[in-house]
Amino acid sequence: MSVHHFDVTGFFAQINNQSSTGPFFELTSEITFAQNRRDIKALDKIKQKIEDGGIQVPQWLKFKLELAYAWALRSNDKISPEMKKK
Repeated sequence: MSVHHFDVTGFFAQINNQSSTGPFFELTSEITFAQNRRDIKALDKIKQKIEDGGIQVPQWLKFKLELAYAWALRSNDKISPEMKKK
């Protein structure tokens, strides 16, 4: 759209080039889905999967899980001190 200086074609080209098979795509999707439903039990299962499964996940994914809890609980009780500083 020229009004907002937004390249629609470029935007959709970037979406098409995103990989849905990335190493953490499924886990990220599970977190997002649980967050949107405010499903604490599902978030707990994901957290347990990460902790018990020996899965080495990047820091951004841990932050995403913490933020999902904050959104679902409407509280920052499960946010780590590290994340609170950021």
